[in-house]
Amino acid sequence: EGWQIPLTRERSLVARAARNKKGFIVNDVRREEGFMANPLLPDTVAELAVPLIIENKTIGVLDVQADKPDYFSQEDLNIQTTLAAQIAVAIQNARTFRATQEQAKYEAKINLISQRIQGTTDVESALQVAIRELGRALGAKRTSVELGRDA
Repeated sequence: EGWQIPLTRERSLVARAARNKKGFIVNDVRREEGFMANPLLPDTVAELAVPLIIENKTIGVLDVQADKPDYFSQEDLNIQTTLAAQIAVAIQNARTFRATQEQAKYEAKINLISQRIQGTTDVESALQVAIRELGRALGAKRTSVELGRDA
């Protein structure tokens, strides 16, 4: 659905949790001025929001909603805070893993191009291989190189 809440939304519990880097409970949202109802969760009465924090940076918010008033306790907030910390680490690990995979692919391409260039026997062949392989790596339809001669 692409549901997002701007951090500037002052009354939003989710935005408040993100801005303050602190979890919050509202056990009766009907009494909360400016409550942002999610149309996909129309029966929400209680809400608990906990920020996902990595290196003092909020990367998201774990938001739990219930259809009963006074549903959440301080113990729930403590448990969800611990869970949010673990989720944040898992997200960071996944991002790091993805970045490492991309770096490995990049380095493998560079290594392959270097090997093909090293397999040539003259400067012209080396340039042709370099241009062709760089064109492939960059997805170029056409590549060329022009060398000038000193007069």
